[in-house]
Amino acid sequence: MNSTSIKEAAAVGFPRDKMFGVWWSGAEPDVRPAEGGAKGYFAAMLQHGAGQFGVHADLKKYLYDKGKGAAKWDEVGEVLYNRGLVNAMLGVEAIRKAQTKFGNKPLTGEQVRWGIENLDVSAARLKELGFEGMLQPLKVSCTDHEGTRAGRIQQWDGAKWVIVSDWYQSDDKVIKADGRCRGQEVRRRERSWPSATAPRRAKRRDAVLDPLRPFGPPPPSDGGGREGGRRDETDQRHRRFQYRGDLQPRHPGAEGRTMASRGTPTTRASAPG
Repeated sequence: MNSTSIKEAAAVGFPRDKMFGVWWSGAEPDVRPAEGGAKGYFAAMLQHGAGQFGVHADLKKYLYDKGKGAAKWDEVGEVLYNRGLVNAMLGVEAIRKAQTKFGNKPLTGEQVRWGIENLDVSAARLKELGFEGMLQPLKVSCTDHEGTRAGRIQQWDGAKWVIVSDWYQSDDKVIKADGRCRGQEVRRRERSWPSATAPRRAKRRDAVLDPLRPFGPPPPSDGGGREGGRRDETDQRHRRFQYRGDLQPRHPGAEGRTMASRGTPTTRASAPG
């Protein structure tokens, strides 16, 4: 879609150096299909962009020079490749952080989540890892999962991305989280579900999402009484939720009997037919 819009801009003579994309429209596959028509196009990158840094030199020394590299060397340093490197680094550093608290051992999901929510990658650590200049120091918390909101502008020169700006910083007063730790709040509610809300949720589930209600006989009614009307309304909601539009529901027994006739074991519950 992005390359198509660039082609159309070139076709009508709209200057590409007046077109700005965001980070998900700022990779090589977004501009290469437009060929020379994409020259001059800008993309605002969040944290990293294209280019090779210290970590890429290590990749060449320890992997590609030994014939162990998985991707083509020409692709090393492209936007999507770098994004994968950053994601992998952040995941490993989060596990390292968690192990400082819980010990050098296999960790549970909760423990790794603690590591992510307390991740602190300093400038010195970035330099040690070979990511210096590739992204800014990053520190997140349970109340702020984004950490440092920084980025740069890159421009397509017809063959590669070129960084054309210094680091920019967003205004935290406008977009920063409100201070509540949603992760802890959700976990608190999850722990309270079995004792506080399970009976109510089970009653609501049985009343609204009974899987056999659309196929069974109509509910007993006292001639338009309250209970019959309520069940009829539930049936209609369920039909709209599961089948949508004007499509008619198919009786599950037909599919169940067809599978059984072929000798294929099935656990599908078929309604009486």
